[in-house]
Amino acid sequence: MICYLFYIYFLQINLRCLDGIQGPVYIGSGCIFRRKALNGFDPPKAAKRSQIVQVHSKQDENGEDESIIEATDEDKQLLQSDMNTENKFGKSTLFMNSSLTEEGGVDPSSTQEALLKEAIHVMSCSYEDRTLWGYEVGMSYGSIAADTLTSLKMHTRGWRSVYCMPKRAAFRGTAPINLTERLNQVLRWAVGSLEILFSRHCPLWYGFKEGRLKVLQRIAYINSTVYPFSALPLTIYCIIPAICLLTDKFITPS
Repeated sequence: MICYLFYIYFLQINLRCLDGIQGPVYIGSGCIFRRKALNGFDPPKAAKRSQIVQVHSKQDENGEDESIIEATDEDKQLLQSDMNTENKFGKSTLFMNSSLTEEGGVDPSSTQEALLKEAIHVMSCSYEDRTLWGYEVGMSYGSIAADTLTSLKMHTRGWRSVYCMPKRAAFRGTAPINLTERLNQVLRWAVGSLEILFSRHCPLWYGFKEGRLKVLQRIAYINSTVYPFSALPLTIYCIIPAICLLTDKFITPS
């Protein structure tokens, strides 16, 4: 019952209040991402894009031309800089091209054999070596609190999130059903929050150079990382009445 009340308080009050700033934080589930936001791109500067150009990909190791995809001038500049270093998305040009589109997809002229070969290459364990996967691209899975850290990076780049709670549940999941599982979950959340607080991604100073994280949103992230320290005064508050009861003494003068 306590766990259920906590979720009502957090999901329907905290996250709804953040919707008035830059949007609620990502809490690990019940979220739909925009591809460009998850892939580490900055938000578009204008609602409507201008001239459409074609981005020609490199040749693969066999000398065969890969796909051609349409993109905007801004996307072309971003993509070409990534192609030169191949440090962000890896060496799959087809995947880099598809990451720029709103709904994914590849060039219709690509064959099934080429797509299968490319998919096996991208899903290999060594593909993300010496790239920015896990750091600036995709989920920041190097942290215990990967969800909060990923959300912080997106908001720092200038992206906004939107709170949506339809009457019909959009997502369903499982929750701890006993005290042991609940305590393990709370411990994992607390360790992850402190990990962010004492890292270079601490919301006290992270993203000041970009200047896209609003002050109130930064305070909200600070609150989500320092809350484990509230256990100290709560512990003292619970221990003092027991001490007074056992020693027959009162803190306040009688």
